[in-house]
Amino acid sequence: MPAQSPISGNARGEQAAASSPSSAPSPFNKIPILNSQSRSFFLFLVCGAAIIGLVVVFFLLKGGNLKTGEKKIDPNSPAATVNGEVIKFGEYQQLLNSQRNYWENVYLKQEGATLPEGFLETLDKYILDQMITHELLNQFAISKGVDVTDDWARGELEENVVKPQYNGDWAAFEKDLAENYNSSLESVYKTTKQEIVVRNILKTENIEQANFDQWVYDLKQRSQIEYKINL
Repeated sequence: MPAQSPISGNARGEQAAASSPSSAPSPFNKIPILNSQSRSFFLFLVCGAAIIGLVVVFFLLKGGNLKTGEKKIDPNSPAATVNGEVIKFGEYQQLLNSQRNYWENVYLKQEGATLPEGFLETLDKYILDQMITHELLNQFAISKGVDVTDDWARGELEENVVKPQYNGDWAAFEKDLAENYNSSLESVYKTTKQEIVVRNILKTENIEQANFDQWVYDLKQRSQIEYKINL
């Protein structure tokens, strides 16, 4: 199947997910920009991390299509492959269920929050496309010798979030993530790592922000991407 691109988001969301000209807009661009730079960075992180780590509720399979009331899918089976690397169905389903919970039960409760028409109906494809994009970017970074470690992510979090917002108290930060965002430090690490990967690609490849979506789209066209589930 030809490579497909996910929906683009806000300034940071666009870095993490490239869009084709026909892609629908992401609701990330409706999240208000806060005055504090560190607070904006924190909001980006928790919005990304809040969609990871909830209870997995698996859809069921029949004839290659996801349907209820049928046979369970092995969580270790592939949802997609990217240049031979497997994106596991369980990881995809966890992220899908978590993000659906976020948009329906957290985001929409915010004052004035709205979603683009049809967004939730296409969320399954959006999530898988996002995971494919992230895998591609990680593969590219590694090929250039860039290995984003937990220590690297922790340093960025400390500088941009923990020190300015929690007076350097990591325990308070983790408690806030768990109690108010249903998230974890591990989840925030993942989001932070992706942010670092994108920033380094923009710098080392000398890519203008406005051209990044097209660059990722071209990268997908040069890659071997296979969808293993019907969306």
